[in-house]
Amino acid sequence: MKKIWLILFIIWTLLIILLSVMPYSKEVVSKNGSSFRWDYLEHFLAYFAFASLYILWRSDRNFSIRKLELFLMFVVIISFSLLTEYIQLHVPGRTFNYIDVAYNFVGVLGSFLIVYVYLIRYYMRRKHSVIEI
Repeated sequence: MKKIWLILFIIWTLLIILLSVMPYSKEVVSKNGSSFRWDYLEHFLAYFAFASLYILWRSDRNFSIRKLELFLMFVVIISFSLLTEYIQLHVPGRTFNYIDVAYNFVGVLGSFLIVYVYLIRYYMRRKHSVIEI
């Protein structure tokens, strides 16, 4: 199963890189005078999935990851986010946007809280211990 998570993680990484270097125009949906930027939601979901795939790939048989590795995961993924935003300075129609980076960070944090803390640490360990009994 770890190989599947690794393959999905690599594919997702390549997809983020590809989508980050493609020329793009911002899509804004207006309704009743308010506007919603879909790209912020896309950033959140992309990095939520990115961190989730990493967590699922690196978890051991007991569904745990060393704290140092989790910390490094945050640093590397946020650095990757900053790098892809920097590259966008050189792509037509793209700019560096700190709000995008913030949504990327919230996606990673959300993944940690939902996937690691709840699903893996609580639900899966509980389910795993029930199976062994």
